[in-house]
Amino acid sequence: MRDEPALWLFADQLGPHFHSTPGHRDRAVLLIRSAAAFGAKPFHRQKLHLVQAALYRLAADLGDRVTLIDAPDYRTGLRRFGRPVVVHEPASHAADAFVRRLRDEGVVTEILPTPGFILSKEDFAAWAAGRTRFVMEDFYRDQRRKFGVLLEADGEPEGGHWNYDHDNRRPPPKTVRLDVPAPWHPRENEIDHRVRAELDAAGRAGEIHPVGVDGPRRFAVGHDEAKRALRRGRWTPTRSRRRACAPHWPGSATAATPTTSNASWCSATTGSSAATTRPR
Repeated sequence: MRDEPALWLFADQLGPHFHSTPGHRDRAVLLIRSAAAFGAKPFHRQKLHLVQAALYRLAADLGDRVTLIDAPDYRTGLRRFGRPVVVHEPASHAADAFVRRLRDEGVVTEILPTPGFILSKEDFAAWAAGRTRFVMEDFYRDQRRKFGVLLEADGEPEGGHWNYDHDNRRPPPKTVRLDVPAPWHPRENEIDHRVRAELDAAGRAGEIHPVGVDGPRRFAVGHDEAKRALRRGRWTPTRSRRRACAPHWPGSATAATPTTSNASWCSATTGSSAATTRPR
């Protein structure tokens, strides 16, 4: 491993596009499980499980590259690590301000552009400059033009329409169950058993205050599971679900078929998990 600052990853930065690109694949990786972040507010129990399992999964997948530190907070974890780190731009304003303070203090040596979005913050700022109207549809169309996504040769949208929202306004069908294949679900493993035991203990100790009920994990953890979920979501249930839900709101679901057309694999599209990246 190269003699350079380690790459500190937040829990929503666990995909290979963050840590295994040519510029980073030989770099040491630091993961910190911050007790303060986990206990900052009453997160859903299954979200806490997903985040903690994702940290453990990446540590197992990358082996000796990873140092995983369980600490009261991020600052303590960085102090225990005892080496300079670089970090990608975090997703939240609060975490972004936190890592910038750490850079000013010399703990973080560099804040790298995030690979989690195709458009950089600087490019977005340039797009937004001088605008008085901020509508997702305007941004969406401009980015399709910029990157040539679903466009005809003359620059017009494929099919003649930029979107089909006008066709998606009917309520969900009144049937009890949608006529669609079952969504992909992971098989739990020893990491899930370990996480469940640790979260149970943290709850009893008053260190976390989860809401909702525990249950079998429903989302992908780790790159291999993410690829399986995305592959299954793309080619089997999603197409059938979109056909079943096409005239309705895009998130159509029923009590007996609660998984919408994209909900079962949304975490797989990023190769990571929703995170508790509060600056603590």
